[in-house]
Amino acid sequence: MPSAKPKLVIIGHGLSGARAAKEAAALGIFDVCVLESKQFTELFKGYTIREGTCKELRATAAILDSGEELPFDFCVLAMGSRHTGAGVIQAVATTLAGRREELKAAAASISAAKDIVVVGGGPVGIEVVGEILEQYAGKSLTLIHSGTQLVQGKSLGVHQACMQLMKQHGVKVMLEDKAESWDQASKVLTTRSGVKVPADYVIWAAGSSPNTQLLATSVLAPTLDSQGRVKTCKLRWL
Repeated sequence: MPSAKPKLVIIGHGLSGARAAKEAAALGIFDVCVLESKQFTELFKGYTIREGTCKELRATAAILDSGEELPFDFCVLAMGSRHTGAGVIQAVATTLAGRREELKAAAASISAAKDIVVVGGGPVGIEVVGEILEQYAGKSLTLIHSGTQLVQGKSLGVHQACMQLMKQHGVKVMLEDKAESWDQASKVLTTRSGVKVPADYVIWAAGSSPNTQLLATSVLAPTLDSQGRVKTCKLRWL
């Protein structure tokens, strides 16, 4: 017998989508369905998960890549973002077996490399450097960041603490420069300022872009700014 509860469709099962689904399911007033393109998830459940990709968003339904229509009374968009470090920082594969192969390949490349360059000195880039230092001791590590300080937006103290740790572990930090090109044959990365950096392997952790392509072709297109981000009001903590 069909549920009499309002249908809530959540598109995306990352951290925000999973949290929304868990909290909505706990209320007990919604028939919650999460739409996720991957065949795997490391997050909790307690609600229905449908494998698929939303190709079109209508006023009362999500149209899947299979052509199926997934009706809803309410819809939460939690599609996350895409990273430049696809395959390492973010999965490209949509199957569990494929993701395992991605991680195995990345681990093998890092293990075999002598000179590793991490591009991006934000939280993700700093974490990647830390993981390599812990798991693969003895590597020559270079961190390239376009900003004036690491973890841009945080206090100067955070930057100084990160710089101190990098120095202690022999990590070369290049600020106010960008990776321009990487010649994998010669194993050399060239920065915008013209500096040549030895690089057997490069991990791109220089920011992310919101997955709002779906909104751009829907009635919600006017809510996006020139960079594809959803316009929001300023947060006000009560």
